[in-house]
Amino acid sequence: MQVLIRLTMATLLVLTVLWVGSQVSAVQQQQDVIPETNPLEDEYQSSKPTQSTQPDIADISLMPSATPSLSVGRKKRPSITDLLPSYQKDSASPQWAIDNMLDTTQTPIDGVIVVGRLKFERPDWLINELPDWRHAIYTRDDRRHPLSIPKNKGKASTVYLQYIIDHYHHLPATIVFLHNHRKPGHTEFRDYGNVAAVTFLRREFVQKNGFANLRCTTTSSSGSSSNDQCGNVIRPVSDANDTSAQVTTIEQEYPVIWKTVFNSTDVPEKIATPYCGQFAVSREQVHKRPREEYVRYQQWVMETKLKDEEIEQVMGSLWHVIFGREAVYCPDTAKCFEDVYGL
Repeated sequence: MQVLIRLTMATLLVLTVLWVGSQVSAVQQQQDVIPETNPLEDEYQSSKPTQSTQPDIADISLMPSATPSLSVGRKKRPSITDLLPSYQKDSASPQWAIDNMLDTTQTPIDGVIVVGRLKFERPDWLINELPDWRHAIYTRDDRRHPLSIPKNKGKASTVYLQYIIDHYHHLPATIVFLHNHRKPGHTEFRDYGNVAAVTFLRREFVQKNGFANLRCTTTSSSGSSSNDQCGNVIRPVSDANDTSAQVTTIEQEYPVIWKTVFNSTDVPEKIATPYCGQFAVSREQVHKRPREEYVRYQQWVMETKLKDEEIEQVMGSLWHVIFGREAVYCPDTAKCFEDVYGL
């Protein structure tokens, strides 16, 4: 009997200890939930005057009405015409305005590099390695791009003409026309390509001469450097019935092309220059021809039935003539390197 009593008392004692422990834990949890307060902050809050959330009746007449009056109209939602640059006579085209928005006009060199690319081609080399120039990068096969051409025809020739037409009244001092290749096969600097050509380019010579072919080498594959082998030589056919095997399609069509482009029947016997299709011109030289002439050149490119490669070859033989040089323009190679590149 005594053993049973002792077991009962021990059980009650254990239960009592457990109950007391649970109560202590509950009190501690409640204390943790209550945030600590700063006595100084409480004193500051109690000293602040209370503000009523209801407005004073005397001020109700000064409060704006919940319904807008007729004098306060709703803000007009801009239309697409509001977002486009407005056209002004003799002002830069919308394409040039986009250049200004991108702040590409603030460059150390008063000049621009004009290239044409296909939409899958990346012109990173141009932007990263020639940052002191402005860049006019036309996309030939996507009209949605800000700088584009009417039709993907004529390769780089269409891009060059489109740039002049777009920016005729707002040209920089020096314009460099390049293909979108860092190291094209017809550059004078095999290892560094167009980056070296533009870096070494003597802009003062371009301003003095008006035109600078970026290709100086006139030696043909046979090793001759005479005018007969000056790069790209074209001999227009004077007899329209001449169909000899040695006459090319371009030479056959050249008299008509010359008349269409220059509005003249005085076709030279030979047109020759180191073939490159890359060159630099001055603003003054471009302005020696009215804008309408460049529009006519572009129209011929758009309408001719010649293939793209043939169009590019024709224009490659005409750039130096368009920009004030004689039909045969083949400077001495060493003199060209000295004048154009200072080498």
